Parts: sequence; structure tokens; C-alpha cells
Amino acid sequence: MELSHLRAVAVFMTVLVIVSLLSSIAIVRRILMVTSVLKVAARVIGEVKALIIFPVIPYTILKIFYMFWFSAALHLFSSGQVLENDCDSDCCTHELGLKRVVCDHCCGYSIPYTPHIGAAILFHLFGCYWATQFCRACSSTVIASSVASYYWAGGVTSVSFCFKYKVINWR
Repeated sequence: MELSHLRAVAVFMTVLVIVSLLSSIAIVRRILMVTSVLKVAARVIGEVKALIIFPVIPYTILKIFYMFWFSAALHLFSSGQVLENDCDSDCCTHELGLKRVVCDHCCGYSIPYTPHIGAAILFHLFGCYWATQFCRACSSTVIASSVASYYWAGGVTSVSFCFKYKVINWR
């Protein structure tokens, strides 16, 4: 029984390796293109050093936003009137503070949401999604613009460009 399982796994892995090898051969041009793009990206990061530490800024902004968002979400989810559930059957609980069994008020509590609170929760969730995507898009735009300006300047950063063409006036 175990031998048949091992043979089945060996056949499956052989087929998987053959398929992955054939797909790698089929996309070799794309792999070469990606390696050339990665070389240019490494050169850009080597020249524009601020790209290395830039992701810290949007992540810090998002952390601060998430702290405020989470506190507002806790406030929204805990708002409403606390009501005791109706008890249809006899139930008893063990009160740890009293160290005895209590048979009243054991059905628990619930917080029914009004339609306004439900709409506020949905709006709050959408706002979190929108703000997160906006921050990510802004950071992507900053990175794309810095890489594009480096690329279209012919591989020259702004500081070396200024020194090369004597744009800086040293008075």
C-alpha cells in the first residue's frame, strides 16, 4: 500500500517538474526582459537612495491612521443600548467573584444596532479601505515619479545633473 502511494507521488512530481520546465522554456524571453528591468531598477535604487527609506513614511502614516480608525471602530461597535437577553429556560452560571452558582441573569446580554449605527459601521469600513488605497496610490505615484524623472533624465540624479550642467549658482 505504501509503495503504491510513493509511486503515485513520484509520478505526480515528475509530471509537475516536466510541466514547470516546459513553461520555463516557453517564457524565457520574458524572463530575460524581467532580468534587464531588475538591473535598471537596481541601478535606479543605487542612484536615488531615498527610495530605500521612502516606504517608511507611508507605513508610518498608515499606522497612525489605523490607530485612530481602530479606536473609532471600537466606539462604533460598542455603541447602542445593552439589553439583557430573554431567558426561556432555567440556566445557572458559576460566579467566580461570588464563588457560588447563580441562577438569575445568566442568559447574557446583546447590543442591538440601530440602522444608523449599521450604516455608520459600513461607512467606516469603506472609509478605511478608501484611505488605505489612497495612501498606497500616493506612495506608488511618488516612487513612479522619482524613477521616471531619473529615467527620462538619462540616468542622472538631480544633484549630479545640477553639477554637470552648472545650474547651481554659488553666490
